[in-house]
Amino acid sequence: HNIDRIEKGDPIVFETKDTWYVYKTYAVLPETSKYNVDVLDAVPEESGKKKAGHYITLTTCTPVYTSRYRYVVWGELVRT
Repeated sequence: HNIDRIEKGDPIVFETKDTWYVYKTYAVLPETSKYNVDVLDAVPEESGKKKAGHYITLTTCTPVYTSRYRYVVWGELVRT
């Protein structure tokens, strides 16, 4: 809902029945083409990471109420 408020260093937390997954935001891409599917790669070039790891990618459309561009946030797993 407020993905555009996430900043580098912020936690991203997911809870399942048995486990909490806590990621730390390490990169934000405020605008990219809606056709840029490379941001979904296992290790996206734009994310700044070079090696495989336990990452999460969050995406949404931007500006709000349009589908012109994509807003992307990447996080790295810090604990479960």
